Amino acid sequence: MGNGHMRVVVRMPNGLVEALDALSRQENRCRSDLIRESVAEYLRRRDRDALREQLIRGYQEWGAVNQALAEAEWDWTDPPRE
Repeated sequence: MGNGHMRVVVRMPNGLVEALDALSRQENRCRSDLIRESVAEYLRRRDRDALREQLIRGYQEWGAVNQALAEAEWDWTDPPRE
């Protein structure tokens, strides 16, 4: 297929195909569109969840440093020197 698309054959349980066909009829859309949209959404969610996990780990790792800085006693009477 020369338009930037590839054909993919996927095996699915009968019940899943029946639900897909029912949704296809209900939304007047083809199976391919629904499957393509579902896979794209799944990949977006995976990326978002991976980023969220990285952020959580970063906040946890830096939490002790931030707490120490917040609790540090600072001498604010001596102005900074250039």
